[in-house]
Amino acid sequence: MTIDSKEENPNFYQEVDILIRGGQKLPLKIKACIIQPNVFISQENFDFGDVEFNEQIIKTMSFQNNSNLDAKVIVNLDNNILLRDFKLELSSKYKGEKGHLVKGPDKDQNEDLNNISDHLEEEEDDENELEESTNEIREFTITIPANSSLDFDFIFCPNNATIKSYDFMTNFILAGVDECKGLQRKVSARIIDCVINVQKSVIDFGKTFIYGSKNHF
Repeated sequence: MTIDSKEENPNFYQEVDILIRGGQKLPLKIKACIIQPNVFISQENFDFGDVEFNEQIIKTMSFQNNSNLDAKVIVNLDNNILLRDFKLELSSKYKGEKGHLVKGPDKDQNEDLNNISDHLEEEEDDENELEESTNEIREFTITIPANSSLDFDFIFCPNNATIKSYDFMTNFILAGVDECKGLQRKVSARIIDCVINVQKSVIDFGKTFIYGSKNHF
């Protein structure tokens, strides 16, 4: 028996009549209390400040679970164009001990990705796109154990020259819940141009011997 409820912590009660051939109806009373995990991101916002093109900045993102049951958070870094310059990786401090808590696409999805990759290998123009798609998982599920936290490296490296500023809310999903405000955090950043000026437009070495040298820097 499966109970599907979108409410927060409802007290569920339902009576179901079971029909018995040749006999009376047997009433079945079903009671339940649906508990929603209390999950949130500890940091209130992520301001990466001024960042140069192709410069990598890393901030810590902590998922906190203050409930007595495990929670699953669904991450999709490709459903928002602004998120495509971001990566979310399990903190290196765990040294692989908690890697089982992050689950990527299932086997069928992996096979589909491999088929796509084989097709892309035939096209030289898509070589860079192939490398990114095969080495980086952009959609995955995080399992946060009961009454614990899990730290991630939130990595920003702008490589889209058409985007000069970032201002959006994270859109992570708590499994089984339509909307979880605790997983919505503001992300902001501004892209600055790296300007290099040459102080002297003309460098004059003057007259010198064929084997001599002068330096006016």
